[in-house]
Amino acid sequence: VEPPQALVEACRSGNGVLFLGAGFSTAAAFPNWRQFVTNLMMWGEAAAGISSRLMDSLWRAAKEGDFDLVADGLVSELQGEGKLAAVQEYMRRVFGKVPELTPRHLLLRRLPFSAALTTNFDTLLEQTFPDAADRVLTPHEADRLLDCVAQRQFFIAKLYGSLDRPETLLISPSQYRDVLA
Repeated sequence: VEPPQALVEACRSGNGVLFLGAGFSTAAAFPNWRQFVTNLMMWGEAAAGISSRLMDSLWRAAKEGDFDLVADGLVSELQGEGKLAAVQEYMRRVFGKVPELTPRHLLLRRLPFSAALTTNFDTLLEQTFPDAADRVLTPHEADRLLDCVAQRQFFIAKLYGSLDRPETLLISPSQYRDVLA
């Protein structure tokens, strides 16, 4: 399938914005959203002591494919129990490894994007675009993001936060909505 000509021209002129979701990092052995939430449920049940009643409800929601609802339920419960730091540590174990770049990531280096936006927690984009190390931004840094846009500086927007700044991590859709509100 041939990409739309307008997209090709935007990329050639440096006006294309790269958007990557979790599926792109699966080639580097990172979990996609469904896998991550499922693993988080298993961790929450074993390590965080979430009640069996809540877990039964979350497993039913997962069976229906409603992983956003499951993430919201887990975060709400763990936040109420004061266990978000443990979740952040779990996430560092899952996403903190630094694998070799995939051929896909190496290909991305050759394209002149104006920005990269990702919902991923891993650091593959930071490795892919090392010159942007001082411009890895989260939703908590909207002013810096706008400055990069105004100055036409390439940046990486980690839409769900950055592992190296645990206070920025957004694990559930409700947390994300709260930041944008």
